[in-house]
Order: sequence, then C-alpha cells, then structure tokens
Amino acid sequence: MKAFKDPSFKEALQLRTEMQLDEKLWVELSADGLDDKMVSVVTDSCWATDQPSPNGTLRYDLIIKG
Repeated sequence: MKAFKDPSFKEALQLRTEMQLDEKLWVELSADGLDDKMVSVVTDSCWATDQPSPNGTLRYDLIIKG
C-alpha cells in the first residue's frame, strides 16, 4: 500500500507526513503474485488510529463503503 498527495500517483507521501482532517489522499493497493484474471481485491473500509491497536477509541475513517 502506498499513499500519494495527488490523483496522478506521482507525489508519494513520506512515512511521517502530517495530514489534516478532511484532507484528501490517494492510495494505491497492490498484491504481487496474484493472477489478475482470477482474483479481485476490494477494499470496503480503511481507517487510521493514533494507537497501536486497530480497535482504538480514536478512529479516522479513510474509506467508507469502498
């Protein structure tokens, strides 16, 4: 998974880039070694939290309903 600042996927975000709430970013997901004629990957939801647990109380939704 890679994150970008622009929809053309040319300007990648660095590891510790700070983002503001409601600021757009574009994400590229890839799965190496899968046959794209036989496998589809759909991301229905994605979120970020400032805690090491994915079930943290503070949660920022990045993708909602795909």
